[in-house]
Amino acid sequence: MKSFVIKSLFLLALVVGFTSCDETEVPELQSTTFNYSFNTGQAAAAYAYSGSHPTTIAAKLTIDEMTDGTSKVTVELTGALDSTYMIHAHDKVSGQTLPYDQTPNATVYAAPVVVSGGTGTSSQISTMSYEALTTTYDGFFVIHDASQAVSTTDPTTYVVLGDFAR
Repeated sequence: MKSFVIKSLFLLALVVGFTSCDETEVPELQSTTFNYSFNTGQAAAAYAYSGSHPTTIAAKLTIDEMTDGTSKVTVELTGALDSTYMIHAHDKVSGQTLPYDQTPNATVYAAPVVVSGGTGTSSQISTMSYEALTTTYDGFFVIHDASQAVSTTDPTTYVVLGDFAR
């Protein structure tokens, strides 16, 4: 009986030792959501939307920090037309006719969102870190009018236009 008790105590100590010695901590990952409304000229009065798209569209841009140093960028549209919207990040630039690079920055975000029933969501992994996207990246968040041809040279066709992740 004494041998059984000793063996049981030894096994219990082993189990407790293995479970309590786990020093691996899961890092707390960050996530932030940014809200955007219809483009009435918030970014610049000259770039207010000009067209027939309903003004009910709104967007949520969520940046999720990933364990590998990348970020998951998710866009959710509400109040939108049942269609496919092209959504991009455009780097800001100075000294040019337009205040942004006309080529979307696919490293940050460039993806379509398919809308059904007025809502749609799409995600993309960005190679940029959460901190870079939410503090140092200097760009615009652009949603093109789904009822028009995509134009990166006419900001008045953007139903949503704002600073990216700000």
